[in-house]
Amino acid sequence: MEQINGWITSGEACERLEIAWRTLYNLHRQSPDFPKPKKIGRTLLWEAKALDAWRGEHPKRQRKKTFVEIRLCIPQQLLALLRTRW
Repeated sequence: MEQINGWITSGEACERLEIAWRTLYNLHRQSPDFPKPKKIGRTLLWEAKALDAWRGEHPKRQRKKTFVEIRLCIPQQLLALLRTRW
């Protein structure tokens, strides 16, 4: 696709925001403050500056820790104590 200055494709928008394509689609449809794309033929183009501004107002969510990550944070002595009691 020919490059349009300052506008990016949906795939590039997903990479830029670090979200899945489905999330981009849901934000576009359901979030009133999410930047609106420009439609060229069948292609949605997103203004890069508007996406960056939106991300600045909506920081990326922190990933929940998995059980393994939580377990690594617990001191080994406490783990031994918990094992003896359960």
